[in-house]
Amino acid sequence: SISVDNALLGTWSKESQFEEHPPYFVFEQKDAYRYSVTEFEWNTEGKKLGYKPNQDYTAHLSKVGNETFVNVRFDGKYHFFKATFPSTDEMILVEVTNNITEKFQQSSALKAFIAQRSNLSFFYNNDSKQVYKKRPPSGNK
Repeated sequence: SISVDNALLGTWSKESQFEEHPPYFVFEQKDAYRYSVTEFEWNTEGKKLGYKPNQDYTAHLSKVGNETFVNVRFDGKYHFFKATFPSTDEMILVEVTNNITEKFQQSSALKAFIAQRSNLSFFYNNDSKQVYKKRPPSGNK
């Protein structure tokens, strides 16, 4: 795991030309290595329109070779996303395929597995590519 990077803390909005109100995520520091991530979605039900918290996640970053991965725990298991940062306010995530059937008892075995395959295009769900832009802070806390 990589220590929490303060540059990731804050609000990240999904870039979408098809959604009027795309979801966004708020990254906060949970501890020295983990992030608490809250997903917000647009509420269309009832009379009160607006964003509402949808789901909370715990995430951490790890390095495999020169690649950075975001490891997110939800639905009782880990989901892995290759992360690239073209600039300090842009993050691109591509989900690692969910067709992995191997089981890993140690993180070192999982890292070796990923390292052997991370340069293969079929190792990723390429249709899952999402671009996020960091929003400037709003107001004072």
